[in-house]
Amino acid sequence: MPFMILWDEPTSQRIVQGAWRLNGEAVRPEDGSTIRRWTRSTFDLAEQLESTEDRYEVLRDGAVIATEMHARAPATRWYTQQQALHVYEEAGFTSIQVFKGFSQEPASAEETLFSIVGMRP
Repeated sequence: MPFMILWDEPTSQRIVQGAWRLNGEAVRPEDGSTIRRWTRSTFDLAEQLESTEDRYEVLRDGAVIATEMHARAPATRWYTQQQALHVYEEAGFTSIQVFKGFSQEPASAEETLFSIVGMRP
């Protein structure tokens, strides 16, 4: 199972909200309108949760004529390697191994993207 630590930068804040980012843009063939997707994440560092917002815009002649918002709260929970290992052990897995990213290379303790493999008897 893959795991990713979504926030590991030092901060004194408990809640960190990112800026809106343009994630994609395309022209709708039927009417030539431009469709844009904007995204931003909010991180609850104490609870290790990410909430996400997606904003879709329809533009015609450079003006926004429609907007739609979608939010997921929370969208993602992240785990440190030690937390993930504890979950596996509590679930009864044995022969647990931690790999770097999606490789079969052993993970260092600093890896923020790692996969865990275990066996259940």
